[in-house]
Amino acid sequence: MKYLDDATSLDGLQLLHFRTQLHSAPLTGLVPMRGNVTLPARILENSSSEQVVKMHLFSSAIRDFWVEPATGSVVSAAERQLKYLATSPGGSPSLTVFEGTMRSDEQTVMKLIKKSHEARQEIALLRTDAPVIASIAAAVTLAFGAWRLPPIWQRGRTS
Repeated sequence: MKYLDDATSLDGLQLLHFRTQLHSAPLTGLVPMRGNVTLPARILENSSSEQVVKMHLFSSAIRDFWVEPATGSVVSAAERQLKYLATSPGGSPSLTVFEGTMRSDEQTVMKLIKKSHEARQEIALLRTDAPVIASIAAAVTLAFGAWRLPPIWQRGRTS
């Protein structure tokens, strides 16, 4: 995953933009047709040849994530996918099966922003109120322990 920028701001939140690229991978064994297709060469080459060509299904994608840095929550995501048929793993796409971009919709982004605001408030409480409460509890415990201990000058006496 690669950091790109922090230029995006939504509803007062500064977001960090990350990208990951999934390089071309064969889908053999992952789809019902096992990722292998046999097609007439004329479909691919615009010729009248009756030969058949064995093709393999491949997939690649680029994923973008926008992350709120204080909580680490993903606020928005987008993915560009390309699924194509090619004769070899390193080969160029001969026939595109699917090419498209999927994004988080506005309603989902707004829900995630709201949750991120709530998480930021909880973190702020943990940073400020929790240490104060813990300090007060420690002081009360120390005072109670000191009160319960007999004074030092009474420890040495025997009755």
